Amino acid sequence: MLEHHALYAISPLDGRYKKQLDNLSCYFSEYALIKYRVYVEIEYLIALSEHKIFELPVSKIKVLRNIVNQFDLEDAQRIKDIEKVTNHDVKSVEYFLKETLTSLNLKKQLEWVHFGLTSQDINNTAIPLLWKDAIQFEYIPFVIKMIGQLKQFAKDWRHVPMLARTHGQPASPTSLGKEMMVFVERLENQLDLLKSIPFASKFGGATGNFNAHYVAFPEIDWKKFANHFVNRQLGLKRMQFTTQIEHYDSLAAHFDAMKRIPLVLHEPRFTSPFRKQDLEVTWIQFDYTRNPATCCRETRIATEILDLIISVGNKRTCICGFVPFGPCPLLLFAHQDRVGVVDLAQFGVCFDLQIGVVSKPIRVPNLYQMSIGLNRFFSRRAAGDFQNSVAFISGHCI
Repeated sequence: MLEHHALYAISPLDGRYKKQLDNLSCYFSEYALIKYRVYVEIEYLIALSEHKIFELPVSKIKVLRNIVNQFDLEDAQRIKDIEKVTNHDVKSVEYFLKETLTSLNLKKQLEWVHFGLTSQDINNTAIPLLWKDAIQFEYIPFVIKMIGQLKQFAKDWRHVPMLARTHGQPASPTSLGKEMMVFVERLENQLDLLKSIPFASKFGGATGNFNAHYVAFPEIDWKKFANHFVNRQLGLKRMQFTTQIEHYDSLAAHFDAMKRIPLVLHEPRFTSPFRKQDLEVTWIQFDYTRNPATCCRETRIATEILDLIISVGNKRTCICGFVPFGPCPLLLFAHQDRVGVVDLAQFGVCFDLQIGVVSKPIRVPNLYQMSIGLNRFFSRRAAGDFQNSVAFISGHCI
């Protein structure tokens, strides 16, 4: 086996950026996933005993929980060794626990490990648990710290005047501190939305119906048992009607909320990509009576293209702006002394816009083709060369 080294890594996350992300390994590594699976299995076993399904000496409860508290790399490696035989990741956790219970003189309780469950009952509780811990102990404190820094900037700069803009034009003055509070308020709103999303889980047997549980103990209300176990003991929210797996809608909502938070900070509120004479151009017309649904569609497209521009122009000083209204809704981006425009209505692109020169937009069929053009935009050395490359990817000349 290769010694762990950044040059042996298959991803920058555990290679080049391992130092910056090292504290996340206790949530997102395979070791962490195995440990959380062990935790769920043990808590489930204890919950069954507390519900009088089988007898477990009270003195052994603390011993069982110490399996998690003292879980180390050697234990995780033992589970991986078992997996080489079982070829099943969750089943290997079950066998590991049976080995451990045997060593603790709990042979009578062996067959209650993983009773009536399917693998996804463990995965769909272990993964939400590690995700919840990562969000609550790592991500949210980081965002709160960032908001606190912005609030300090707002306080320090509350008397610093600056020129505001409306419709892309110079407008009434404002203060730099107040503009910083715009970011603070938006981030706090997004953080509240993130906190409101539950950490959903699935726990209900092979197909979500507790079939094996009711066959073995028909007199027990297994839904009530599962709700108490998942909601109270694990601190998650059990979905009541599932298939074999959890819906993952809440997880998707978390991802979307976390996507919006950095987008708040990407807004170019303080920098304009244009020269002074550019601000006098009047070719942008505004019409607030346009269909809002159309604006929403263009906003969505703009967000996708903006993500693309930011990723392609990474570390190359691209500045972006979005004009969502008007007969020609536009997405603007710039690099050094060059300006690019995307016509969202027609999905056309002028990769280089010169004041006083009317450029015919080039139709780009999809985001992939646009990414090719953007790469060339950011790496081009001469304007003439780039115009030729744009004509090449579009299939026709300007």
